[in-house]
Amino acid sequence: MVSGGSMRDMTNNEMLIVLKMFKTPEREFNANSISRESGLTSMGALKILKRLEKDGILSPKTNTYTPFTSPGRI
Repeated sequence: MVSGGSMRDMTNNEMLIVLKMFKTPEREFNANSISRESGLTSMGALKILKRLEKDGILSPKTNTYTPFTSPGRI
């Protein structure tokens, strides 16, 4: 959910990243690993990861991201 309580539609690339991360929750991802696996640029992947973090979907760690354990947040 976006800050302020309003929902926004996810882009196809955001959904691709979220699905990939929720399929392997034990893994930690960073922009480079996401870009290699999804075909996005590293900068594009980083922007999406930051947006998903802001939306409360991903939990940031030092230079890596993991999905929150509750898929119902999407």
